[in-house]
Amino acid sequence: MRVLCIDDDAAFCDLQAHFLEQVDPDIEVETVTDPTAAVDRLDDRWSYECVVCDYDMPGMTGLDVYEAIAEAYPNLPFILHTGKGSEEIASEAISAGVTDYLQKGSGPEHYELLANRIGEYVERYRTSRQQTLTEQRYQRLVEQSVVGIGLSQNGKFEYLNPRFAEIFGYTRDELVGESVYTVIDASDHDRVEHALELRESGDIDSVHYVVTGLDKRGNQIEIEVNGGQVIYDGEPAVLGVIQPLDVRHHGGGSSAQHALSEIRDQLTAIDAAIDRSDPDLDTIADAAKAALETIEDHRTERTTQVGVIDIEAGCRDAYADVGVDNLSLTFDADHRYTGDAVVVEELFAGLFAAWAHIESQVEFAVETAPDAFEIRIELVDAETVEAPPDPPEIGRAAEALDADIYIARTEHGIVYLFTGMEAA
Repeated sequence: MRVLCIDDDAAFCDLQAHFLEQVDPDIEVETVTDPTAAVDRLDDRWSYECVVCDYDMPGMTGLDVYEAIAEAYPNLPFILHTGKGSEEIASEAISAGVTDYLQKGSGPEHYELLANRIGEYVERYRTSRQQTLTEQRYQRLVEQSVVGIGLSQNGKFEYLNPRFAEIFGYTRDELVGESVYTVIDASDHDRVEHALELRESGDIDSVHYVVTGLDKRGNQIEIEVNGGQVIYDGEPAVLGVIQPLDVRHHGGGSSAQHALSEIRDQLTAIDAAIDRSDPDLDTIADAAKAALETIEDHRTERTTQVGVIDIEAGCRDAYADVGVDNLSLTFDADHRYTGDAVVVEELFAGLFAAWAHIESQVEFAVETAPDAFEIRIELVDAETVEAPPDPPEIGRAAEALDADIYIARTEHGIVYLFTGMEAA
């Protein structure tokens, strides 16, 4: 905790620094005896995390110093430490907005009190600063993102980034407060309504699907949607990320499948950088933009193998190829579908690869219905193992199979439900 002590009495200043550092080894004190030079010492915004200042000094009072510092650094903790204790000074200090007012004292108990106050205020300051930095980083990423990001609640848009509105040819002001169905083709209203209800109710954690959107001119746009439940203003809401598709391949194929994998990997790395509180906002924003723009540079057609999908066969083939030994498989897979069997095998290969690193036994159960199939993954030792994140093959399968995917976290694992499958 970097503390700047200001007092025109050099001997007292040094004594105060000595006792504070003795009482709390985490405190590092620098001193200045000229109050007019105090603001210059704070030329680096993060140089100090607390100021302890005398009141009665030649040329400037402690409150004068506070006002000068607060103008440049309004949130920096400032403790007025004065030898002149009076209700008038205390009242003036509090009215001015100083963090605390403390009359000077002597002995270990006084400096323990001062050190405790410093520690308390520095902790608050750091928390507030970290929150501000995090908000700035995420806001910048969201506002400059080349994918659309929107927040809806009770079927109405509450927030949209510029790219979301641009995809549909609107301004943000034209869409905020409007129904989400404003940008959804009537043919997909029921699907979207069902997905929104499930997410807002908390029955599922997230969804991935492709829907037919509608721009301001009435043109149809195929949109890839990833969305999950969040809490907004104390109530459940849906946060969605969208990206238009140049071509939608019915029953298989994707113009962006390989790019999506690369993009998600890059975004994972970017998220990690943000969590490390990297202050270089430009670097993070540029990396996010580069990752997301990859999808535009790699929209190459994928060779499809449309035919009969045998879920159990695709699962067993992927299991054999990956070579995992901590996974067990069970099936209730009597139904077959029309689509790209290679995509299904890649789907299971991605899931097996993600869960193969878990140091616990994992049970995969696959069940099929006439128009849907479910993958339920359960951890045998759920108390000591955390489930891995969704592999990118989940999203690629949604587009290639023309299916909606509902994802629900369970107490001991996760469930993926693929719906809208075409029976063979």
